[in-house]
Amino acid sequence: MNRLVAPSISTLLLAVLLFVGNVHGQYAGHVIKVRVPFAFDVADKTFPAGDYSLLQTAPYLISLRDSQGHVLANVLTGSVERAEPGGPAKLDFYVDGDRHVLARVWQEHESLGHQVSPSKRSTYLAKRRNTRIQAAAEGSQP
Repeated sequence: MNRLVAPSISTLLLAVLLFVGNVHGQYAGHVIKVRVPFAFDVADKTFPAGDYSLLQTAPYLISLRDSQGHVLANVLTGSVERAEPGGPAKLDFYVDGDRHVLARVWQEHESLGHQVSPSKRSTYLAKRRNTRIQAAAEGSQP
């Protein structure tokens, strides 16, 4: 019995790994390059102003990368629709005083975007009455 189970599990594991690799490959190429002119928070981490890229690596996962392509944070997202169809690639931030928290990611000419799942910091800001959404950084797609 063990002789039959071990090869079956190995085959199943290999099939799952191949499937995950294929799914991951389908999302490569959705890169947004952006210059953020202020410090900002993503996934409870603070990043300085600078050049960044965002890459959709799975259906509901965005990867924030530095200018050398190193992964800085992975962020879970949901879908959100633009009020106006199309438009430039851009990032929206929750803003409270001088604190900026990534809220949404929009790809160029797309009506559907990515709503960043709330972290502890963005939940705190969303509860404050004077917090607003501000589109603060526009980007480009190669």
